[in-house]
Amino acid sequence: MNKLTCCVFLYSIIYAVPASDQPTYYIEKTHSIPDLLQTDKRAELPGGGTQYCGPVAVGNSLMWLDFNGFPSLVENSGSKFHDQIKLVKLLGSKGYMDTSLKNGTGTTKLMRGLRKYVQDRGYGIEQLEYQGWRKHPKEMKTKSSIPQLSWIKHGILGNGAVWLNVGWYKHNPSKDEYTRIGGHWVTLVGFGKDERGKSNRNLLILHDPSSRAGKTFKNEYAIVNKIHSGALVGKKFGLPRKAAGYYKLGGGMHIKKKADVAIIDGAISLKLKDTNGGTGISDSIQDHSKSINAGEAKKELSKTRLMPKGQKKNLKQ
Repeated sequence: MNKLTCCVFLYSIIYAVPASDQPTYYIEKTHSIPDLLQTDKRAELPGGGTQYCGPVAVGNSLMWLDFNGFPSLVENSGSKFHDQIKLVKLLGSKGYMDTSLKNGTGTTKLMRGLRKYVQDRGYGIEQLEYQGWRKHPKEMKTKSSIPQLSWIKHGILGNGAVWLNVGWYKHNPSKDEYTRIGGHWVTLVGFGKDERGKSNRNLLILHDPSSRAGKTFKNEYAIVNKIHSGALVGKKFGLPRKAAGYYKLGGGMHIKKKADVAIIDGAISLKLKDTNGGTGISDSIQDHSKSINAGEAKKELSKTRLMPKGQKKNLKQ
């Protein structure tokens, strides 16, 4: 299945637009953004992919952008699965996000690595911004250390992409403290309507790279609830701080076993400039691509799963 064929699937706009410029719901991309499983054994990601949620989450969105207006963003071999695996390995490499096999991908490295990758592919960036409390590049900051739901929603519209950094927390009700014990990256793919088609302004639709969310393609319908009291505590830079204003993720969110609560620690919003068509691919990305297992392209993976994480359930291949 080539890129031209893939471009046509589910590309009708299926969201309602209220009086304001932000729709009440947006589900255009929910079945066309890939949902790659970070621990897929066939992918052979470094460390088994256990710490690769960041590159995988970002790769999901970049693959969609590549098929929707930015055709030079990802190298095309004719196999979407192969292409995304190669992309994820490249994003996680030292030349870009420098993903740690122990600690994963921090916000600063993810954002700078993403910027470098996009520019190396020959595209300009209209917006690459962060809201949240995690340490991040100063040049990419906004005025809010608390991720705003309206800002998050606005970022996914049209050719935008958004990734959420979810913190795993243990909650102590007696002290009203949320102790951070880890984190995770997920891809935002839509908002405002659940799997039954019922509208809910407090609903975000996610693609979660973890096997907790299933090993096949699945939209994750998470309900956001604002915290009104307490404190976020832990060892990370930026803690402790007041918890009021931050959002918990419940509903269909698959929470890590050792955690009680998932909280949106931060969000990244990307919008590319639709200018030169990405013709100026840099030498650095061409040289690096040669170093990624030359024999990998010769491996024949399952033809029934060209769309990552079982998207074959929704599309004919």
